[in-house]
Amino acid sequence: MKQTSKPPHVPPRVAVMYGKIPYPNFTSYMHERCNLPFETLENRMQRYRRQPVPVIAWEAVLSRIGVKGIFRGVGKYVFFKLVVRAFRFYFHAFNNLKIHGLQNWPRGGCIFYVNHPGSFDPVIITASNPNVIFGGFVQWGNGWFADLLEEFYGLASLRRYNRQQAIEYMIRLLLLKNRYLGFAPEAHPHLGPIEQGYTTIVPVYAAINHDRDRIPFLPIFIRGQGAHRFGVQHVKGPIEINFLKPFFIDRSWLKKPEEGGKTQREIMDYLMMILARKNGQKELELNPQLEASRRYNENKERYEAELQQFTIDVRPGTDSCPDCKDVSTNRQAVKGATRPGMEHIVVDPTGVHDLVRCGSCGACYNVATREGKTWVTRLQSLKAVKGSVVHVMVEHGGSLKAMASGAGRYVQE
Repeated sequence: MKQTSKPPHVPPRVAVMYGKIPYPNFTSYMHERCNLPFETLENRMQRYRRQPVPVIAWEAVLSRIGVKGIFRGVGKYVFFKLVVRAFRFYFHAFNNLKIHGLQNWPRGGCIFYVNHPGSFDPVIITASNPNVIFGGFVQWGNGWFADLLEEFYGLASLRRYNRQQAIEYMIRLLLLKNRYLGFAPEAHPHLGPIEQGYTTIVPVYAAINHDRDRIPFLPIFIRGQGAHRFGVQHVKGPIEINFLKPFFIDRSWLKKPEEGGKTQREIMDYLMMILARKNGQKELELNPQLEASRRYNENKERYEAELQQFTIDVRPGTDSCPDCKDVSTNRQAVKGATRPGMEHIVVDPTGVHDLVRCGSCGACYNVATREGKTWVTRLQSLKAVKGSVVHVMVEHGGSLKAMASGAGRYVQE
C-alpha cells in the first residue's frame, strides 16, 4: 500500500500514529501490517454534524472557551487525575467499591481484558487505578471531545476502521503512545455469565510479543449490581473489581496451527475461561454477537444479494422536518414512527428495531426499544441504513419490507 504524507489538519500527537508503518518487524501470521487511512477534514466535520444537536452545541461551547488548552503539557495529567478521583469518590460513596489485586498491574504495560457487565466498565477500571492511563476502543461519542480523548489519551471512540486497520491502530498505540491497552472481548454489555469473546485481541498480542515475551495479558473481573449500567444513569448496589495475575501465553501457541500452534479461537477461549472460572463457571456461554457474525458469514452471499436490490433516498442533515421531528426524540419516537408519513424499511419479528424513513424529508431513523426504554439513531447515509438492515436480518431474523409508497425504491420482501 502506498505511503502518504500527513495532511495539515492532523495534530503532531495524532500524526505519529499514521504515515509510514512503524517497527514493521512487529508482526505475526495473524496480521499483515498496513497503513491507516487519514480522515479528511471535510469527513471529520461531517461526522461532527451527524451528532445530536445538543451535543453539537455543547462541543461548540467547549471548543470556543479553550478547553483544549487544559490538556497542554502536564494539564492532561492534572485533568485526568481530577476526573478520575471524582469518579473514585463517587463509586466508593454510592456503590461501596471494593478493589482486589491492584498490585498485579504490571509497571511496564499490559494488554488487559475485562468482562462487560455495563457501559461504565472503563470508568470503573480507571477509578480503581488512577495512576494508569490506558488506551483502547470505546463506543462513547463521535465528535470533537471524543477526538480530544483519542489525541491525548489513546482512548479511541471512532469506528472508522475495518478489522485489519483496527488491529494495526492498536499495535501502533502500544508501540508509540500508550503501553496499556484495554479490551472487552465479549463486545456487548450484559448481565449474564462469561461468554466467548472476539479474537481481535489475539493478533495484537501476537504482534507485540512476536520475538519475546514483552507485554502480558491482565484479566480483570467486575461484578456487582452497581456495575450493571447501561447509559449514564445512577445505579444502586455494590461494585467489586478483581485484578487477576498477569501472564504470558505459551509462545508455541503463536505459531501457525499447522506448525503446532493454537487457533485464534482456541487462544481467545483460553483467555475467557480465566474470567469464567473466577465467576464460578465450568464452561463459556455462547456469545450472541459472535453467533450472529457466524450466521452472517455462512449466509453472506444471500444477504449481499438482497442488499443489491435495496436502494433508498437518504437525505442527511441535523434537522428533522415537522412531519418527523417527534421521531428524533426518545419519548415520542415509537409513536411518531407509526405515523402514516413514515415508511417502514424492515420487518423485525422481535419487535426491537423499527427502521423508518420520513416520506417528506427522507430522514431515516433506527428506533430501538428494549426493556421499556427507547433509543433513536439518525441514519445519515445509505451505508448506515444498510448496516442497520443487516443487523436486523442477521441478529433478529428480520427481512426487508416492500414499500407501498415511494414506487420502486425497494421491492425485496
